Order: sequence, then structure tokens, then C-alpha cells
Amino acid sequence: MTKENITTLKQISYLDDFKCAADKCPDTCCAKWVINTTVENKEFYDRESSEIAKDVEPHSDGAFQMKRQDNDNCIQLQDGMCRVQKEFGENYLPDVCYTFPRSYKMIDKEVYMTSNLACPESLKVALYNNKRSDFTKWSDITQTRRKTGLFDSRSDKLSDFSDQEILEISSKIACMVDDPSCSADESMARLLLLADAADYDKNFNWSDIDNEIKITTKKNILQIAKDNPESVNMRNEMISILEVAFNDVYRDTPRYVEVLDIIKSKIGDHNTDEDTLFGNYEKIYDNWEGVKSDYDYILKNYIKAQLSYIIFPLNTSFSNQYNSIACIFLEYLLVRLSLSCALYGAEKELDQKDVIDVIQPVAKRFFVKDSHTIYNFCKNKGWDNCKKAITTIINL
Repeated sequence: MTKENITTLKQISYLDDFKCAADKCPDTCCAKWVINTTVENKEFYDRESSEIAKDVEPHSDGAFQMKRQDNDNCIQLQDGMCRVQKEFGENYLPDVCYTFPRSYKMIDKEVYMTSNLACPESLKVALYNNKRSDFTKWSDITQTRRKTGLFDSRSDKLSDFSDQEILEISSKIACMVDDPSCSADESMARLLLLADAADYDKNFNWSDIDNEIKITTKKNILQIAKDNPESVNMRNEMISILEVAFNDVYRDTPRYVEVLDIIKSKIGDHNTDEDTLFGNYEKIYDNWEGVKSDYDYILKNYIKAQLSYIIFPLNTSFSNQYNSIACIFLEYLLVRLSLSCALYGAEKELDQKDVIDVIQPVAKRFFVKDSHTIYNFCKNKGWDNCKKAITTIINL
């Protein structure tokens, strides 16, 4: 918690528009989350503020955490605001609170700050950003606290590349997602094909990324989907993922009720929530076909924001929760299906709040909670296989 160190880093440009919603946040990060504090944070509080120190308790992993209220909110949350921030200032915040929703990546000596979409406000500025370059541009900013514990996190395959070369690769891949001749679904499928080639094609050449992207064509992914004998089963697969998604992501959250109510208002009450969702999936699917183009740019922005979060690694494994195209595919799939349900029930076009209400729990679920339920489900379905994943996307 060094206050006197001023450090320069690079921030993904769409974050220039980010501002914490504070007490107006619909899903504050001070509620229901365990607020971890490091040993250094605790030592700082012991020296500088006994009032904060008394609210810190040991954590099971040997570090510390802020005490919690009876409703599981952080003890510092008062009237929608953090008491530490309000009374002592941001330099007294625990490291996790000082940084969130920002995420730091290091390449060589440079530190790059991206954004975690679990935060509603961060998600809003990402999804509704109409400046394509903001997902590939970085601006120099200064911070009054130095981020510690960073390490060069580039993949082994890119070990010989400079940070500038890595960012150029990332930028070109984001531009591929923006290809106006492809829908968001097709862009996601091309991204999977590109990652699969980077994983398994011995002739794949990162230095010639332009040509590698040209090889990953819309024609290729459409042919893969057509040739896959499992394509006829995709709708049944989607019903299964809907059940897992809504039970695991939305259950016991206000947004689950909101999305369900939107759907019920359109198709009427049913005996169970599952009847409401899964008994009408064909109607939901057909409705999506008529309106999805209006939300294509939002879905593409979601992909690009997630790409900017991981910056450079491309692989098709579920083994790494944060640095895998397979994980972006899985989140995209849940976002896509959740939007389908909400759009089906809507009497009119969804506004920004509706879209954030539907999408944000997906991003939060993968950041806050253990994701093994969904990961294992998708592994069993074979969706970490590139061809199966592409078929899933294209045959929705």
C-alpha cells in the first residue's frame, strides 16, 4: 500500500469512460463478496488506522479479510458507499478494492490495465462503445499506488515477441472480430478456428498473423458446421446449456427473477421455471433470428472486451479460467442464450439497463464463483473441441 510511489501504466482506451457508480451501482462489489486483504494491507492498517484494523480478521488461506455484516455485505458498506473510501480516501482501500474492476497484465517491463466485466459499469462502457479503436488502443495514465506481484505473463509461444508486437497481434485479431461481412456468431467461430490452429498446426506463424487470419475464413467455419454429423443435435444441446446456465448463473439473484418475469409476461405462467424456459425454446430461437442483427455489435464488443482482458494468449482449453478462447466462447454462449430469452419476452427493444441486467451475471459468475459446474458440463459435451464448438455456434 505504498502511497508515495507514482507509477505509469497503459490503460485500454475504453476505460477512459469508466466511472464507479458508487451508491447508485445496481450490483455493488461491496455486497456478498469476500473482501480479501493482504498481509501488507493489514500491516498498513496496524500502523496507520486502528479504526480500520479492528475490522480486519484472519482468512483461511493465511491472509486476511474484511469482516462481514450479518447479510454477508462488507462491514465497510454503509448506505451504498464504502466507509474507508469516504472517510480515509482510496489509498486506504485494500488492494483488491483499489484495483477492481481493473486488471493488470505485464509484458516485459510494461504494465497494461484492462477491465473485468463483472462490474456493471465496466460492462456498460465496453458493450456500448461505438469506437472500434478503443479495444485496441492504450493510453498512458498514472496511479499513486504501485501494483505489486506482477510477472511477465506472455505465453511460451510468444516468448520471443516484444510487447509492441504482441499488442499488434491482439489488435489484428480484434479487427478480425469486427469484420462487417461476419456476424458475431461467425466471428466467434473464426476466433475458435484461429486458436485451434495456433494450438495444433505446426506451420502456424505468429509473425504472419495477417495471413493466418485470412486462412480462417467464414467459408471454412460454415463448412465445418455443415460437415459435422452432430449438427442436428445442437438445439437439444442448447436446451441443456440453458438449464445449466440459468440454474448456475441466475438462480437466487434478482436478475434471474427479472429475466424470468420478462419471458413470463410474453408467454404466460407455467407450472415451473423450467417449463417457462425450456418448453418454449423453439419460440425463443425463432424470435432471436429476427432481431439478433440489432444486438450484433454488442456481442462483438463483448468478444473484443474479453480479448482485451486476456490481451494475447490464444488456446482452446478450458484449463485456464481467464486466458482461453474456449472460456470466452463459453461466456459468449451464455450471453447469447440469455439475450435470446430476454429478447423473446420483451415487448420492445431492450434498453441499456435490460441488456446489462441480463449479461452482467454471466461475467460475474465466472469471476466470483467456482465455475466447475459449467466447465465440466461443457467438457462432457465436447465443447473444448474446436469443430464441436464451431458447430454449436453456427447451428444455433
